[in-house]
Amino acid sequence: MSQGGPVSPVDGGNAAMKGFQATLAALSQEYEAGLAQRVGLAHGHLRACQAAPGDALPLLELHRGMHTMAGTAGTLGLAQVGERARGIEAELQRLLLIEGRSVQDFDAVALMLESLGLPLD
Repeated sequence: MSQGGPVSPVDGGNAAMKGFQATLAALSQEYEAGLAQRVGLAHGHLRACQAAPGDALPLLELHRGMHTMAGTAGTLGLAQVGERARGIEAELQRLLLIEGRSVQDFDAVALMLESLGLPLD
């Protein structure tokens, strides 16, 4: 049995929570600062999709990136980024099921990606 006993919420528990919140806030700021780079990478994948609409590889890469962004942003408290990325992910999932995709099939994704670069409310 531990000699120190349980940590009371009044002393160590509160300090641990504050430390966790500070770490989460720092990670959120760091992630938000790198968002432009992540969106730029997504635009690169989109250009590859538009150049070869039938090629599933760039579409899968873009889908994976949006899935990761949606989850990470949501975890870090960037709800709007997470929601926008989740919407793009859903549209990409729909496109993955289309045989004979055309460049125009990616128009909605292009507009949705632009929304990631806009200021958040």
